[in-house]
Amino acid sequence: MSFYFIYFTILGIFCGSVALTTTYILAQTMFLMQDKVSKKDFKIHRKNTPRCGGIAILIAFIAIVMAGLEVHYNLFFEDSLYVKCTTIFYEYAGLHLYIASCIVMFSGVLKDSGKTINFITKLGIQSIGVLYFIVMSHFEFATNSTLYITTAIICYIFLIFTINSMNVIDGINGNAALLTLTISISLCFVAYQAESNFITISTLLLSSIVLIFLFFNYPFGKIFLGDSGAFLLGFCLGALLVIGIWYYKINTLYAISLFSYPLCEIIANVLTRITLINNKPPLHAIKTILLKQNNIHLHFFLYKKFKNTSALIINVCYAVFIYLITLNNNDSNFIIICTISFFIFYMICFYILYRKVYIYTLYIKKV
Repeated sequence: MSFYFIYFTILGIFCGSVALTTTYILAQTMFLMQDKVSKKDFKIHRKNTPRCGGIAILIAFIAIVMAGLEVHYNLFFEDSLYVKCTTIFYEYAGLHLYIASCIVMFSGVLKDSGKTINFITKLGIQSIGVLYFIVMSHFEFATNSTLYITTAIICYIFLIFTINSMNVIDGINGNAALLTLTISISLCFVAYQAESNFITISTLLLSSIVLIFLFFNYPFGKIFLGDSGAFLLGFCLGALLVIGIWYYKINTLYAISLFSYPLCEIIANVLTRITLINNKPPLHAIKTILLKQNNIHLHFFLYKKFKNTSALIINVCYAVFIYLITLNNNDSNFIIICTISFFIFYMICFYILYRKVYIYTLYIKKV
């Protein structure tokens, strides 16, 4: 197995290097998918930057299709007085994952290309990709049709969450990519223990490609993920986790806890907006809250103080949490305690920095 680790890691690095270098050169020379500097929105860059990192990652990730990866799992059944085991092979798993990823990413490509796309249209495109993945993955949720539909809906909600939650934290250089790298390494370790070659190889490829992307993105932001890249990474991680849960019995609580940081970002952001509006701040303050999409997040507060180092600070702290739940991925009680502890820690940090950065900016300086 060590040979496959080395082989697919090198393959991911090679594909990522070629795809990202080529995409970066074309984007810079042909001015494709540029994220233009705007004074109206929160921007961390001072010059137009290509938002085609997601497309380059998808091109590099085609290696999963070229490798002809398939899901195989053991099915146990009773035959007379004996329990027998048979190995089931799900062919074209890599191809279906790749096609679903293309559909999901397309919802972000439209916006990255400068097209106007509303929430309903974006959600509709993402739903097509997610439903395609669920149907083509042949998940054996249950023999009861009602339970099957219920479980499929839960999977749909989880994948829509992972897709969009990755976009929520993608506001500063390296944040989403570093989070993807951390989760991929954790999932690779757990999948290897569960004897899932498909997930192990997929996460090896994904983490290697993202590592190359970081050379272009962090800390100076030569190329951005864009909405398309954030949607792609969120979906790939979510889809691999769903496969792990249903085929290889990976702990569901472990899978959900991997996205604790993005979930905390969403909860804190929503609660803060509700609080500010209920407190009835001046009209210009409300407009500031609603117009600036990225200004009520922990990574924004840290960026105001630490600039590009902020992504590293966040992900090093989160890596400690991921490390603990990875080593104890089958201990649900331990995972719950760690998740609650991380939630409390996050909210304390968010509130302190919110008071120091946002309140000061909004009311003292009267932005």
